[in-house]
Amino acid sequence: ISRSALTLLSVVIAVIPPLLWLTVFYRQDRLNPEPKSFVFKTLLLGALVQKAICTPVLSFVFPGANTGIAAKTRDYVVTLILVAVIQEAVKLLAVRYSIYSSSEFDEKIDGIIYGSALGLGFAAMSSIDNMLFSGGVLLSNATSLAVIETFAHASITGLSCYILGVSKQKKLNIL
Repeated sequence: ISRSALTLLSVVIAVIPPLLWLTVFYRQDRLNPEPKSFVFKTLLLGALVQKAICTPVLSFVFPGANTGIAAKTRDYVVTLILVAVIQEAVKLLAVRYSIYSSSEFDEKIDGIIYGSALGLGFAAMSSIDNMLFSGGVLLSNATSLAVIETFAHASITGLSCYILGVSKQKKLNIL
């Protein structure tokens, strides 16, 4: 396959699983569905947060490392924990300071919907970065990694943003 076709195929493989997972999560909100435009904008915000905030922060914390941070750092456990904490903090703050104050964020499940949308956008951009950084990938490896990674980002961010939804319902003050 030519380099441009491989790049295009890699981007398609990175984008399809998040869109499928977004459909699954979105359909869970049956009683008062969120506006699709808000959910899609939150998905795009996740991609922007990954590229514009998380990647520079991780590059600052781990100087000299690219997207394969764990492979280039001595202590894998500390690295993975730090990367996860930084990623989740950035995603949680993005939801908190973007859609949280909207009148559309009015149910507990809205935290799951918007959090999973943001996590899916984040995962899509992360997958695109990894695939393009490696110069294209094997289809079987890329597909399985994209599906698992997108589900993990959506689930973890959806759960943490569910706590935001609970706090808003109970009128708790969360910074």
